[in-house]
Amino acid sequence: MKIYKIRDLSTGKYSTGGIRPDWEEDGKVWLSLGALKSHITGLVKDGITISPFWEVIEMELTEAQAYPVLALAKKKEGK
Repeated sequence: MKIYKIRDLSTGKYSTGGIRPDWEEDGKVWLSLGALKSHITGLVKDGITISPFWEVIEMELTEAQAYPVLALAKKKEGK
């Protein structure tokens, strides 16, 4: 599965998405290229200038490990 982010080359930070995007260490993840294109189209329609220093980061997700959800559940006190 691929995911997508927008990174600002001048700061190394990632877009938070939305109408007035901010830039953070983690930023927003788009789950499809179509959703990212729609976001960018919306920015352009709203008069936001697309910086030449912005780049799309495409990441590949792979399953690393599996374990029971119960392994993360806190035990009730006294049991």
